[in-house]
Parts: sequence; C-alpha cells; structure tokens
Amino acid sequence: MKLPSSHFSLAKLHPNGVVASIKSKSKLKGFINFAEDGWNAFDIFTVAAAFIPGLNALRTLRILRIIAKVPTFKNTVSDILHAVKHSLPVFALLMLIIYVSTITAHLAMKTDLPQMFGSIEQAFITLLALTFMDSLGKTISSIAEVGAVHAAFALIYFFTTGVVVISLLIGVVLDVIDERKNHLAARRKD
Repeated sequence: MKLPSSHFSLAKLHPNGVVASIKSKSKLKGFINFAEDGWNAFDIFTVAAAFIPGLNALRTLRILRIIAKVPTFKNTVSDILHAVKHSLPVFALLMLIIYVSTITAHLAMKTDLPQMFGSIEQAFITLLALTFMDSLGKTISSIAEVGAVHAAFALIYFFTTGVVVISLLIGVVLDVIDERKNHLAARRKD
C-alpha cells in the first residue's frame, strides 16, 4: 500500500509547517468542523504545545498520525480503545475495592504494621503491590506474623483483587477483541 508523501514531509514536523497546514485545511472546512475530527484536534494540541517552552518536543507525537493511515495500526488501536471503554466499569470496581480496603487496612493495622499501613499512602502502596503480586509471599507472611485476622484480610483482599477482578478485566478485554474480530469477519463476507 502506497502512502501519500504529503502526510510525511519534514516541513510538517516543524511547528510553522503544521500551522500553515492547519490554516489551509481549516479555511476549507471551517475551524469548528475541522477541530471536530480527532486527528485534527490532535494536530492543534501538538502545535500549541510546540510553542510552549519546554513542551516543543511534543510535536514529535505527530508521527502517531501514521496510525490513521495504515489500516492494521488503525484497527489495532481501535480494538484497544474499544476494549478500554468496555473495561472501565471493571476498573472502577477495582478502584473502589482498593479504596475501601486501603482505609480499612490503615485503620486496622496502622499500629501493628506501621511500615506497611502507617499512613493511607503506605497502605495504598502495600495493597496495590498485593493486587499485582509484587512481593506477595513476603508481604503476606509479614502480615501473618502480626495475627491471623490480618492475614485473612490480606488473603481475601488478594483473592478478590488479584485473582477475581483482574481475571474479570482480562475476560472483558478478550471478549471485546473476539467480538471485534467476528464483526470484521462478518463485514468481509458482505
């Protein structure tokens, strides 16, 4: 597949070249209609950032426009965004469980394990590490040394977040990808 060379000229990487390109395109479409397209809004953002000292390196993000021009990239990014959209409720549930567990763990264990649960931030980091199985054995054994109730809390928390919710999140993502694959196969048959 041949890509149009006008989309990849070096002049368009320079902010002045992009400004000229945006001006010419927006005059044809009208600025509001021009800015409604996601890629055009992306262009406006990167150009504006290029003129802010310290943020001019953001103009290199324009290379991401290649995603819009190569169908394989476009489909992959579309599938990922679609999966993220459908995963938001599961992610919200995970954050709610972590929030409630953080407050509970801090209040229950701050005196027994101050290095892990002494502050809300420490409790959050400890529980987040449990969720993603970082130093799982060491953390649970440290909690178990204090008492069986604390160990039971840690194991129930880990099982709920680290196993059930993460598995649910993976299942949602795989289901969305399978749905999109079937949708594309049906479109090809038509």
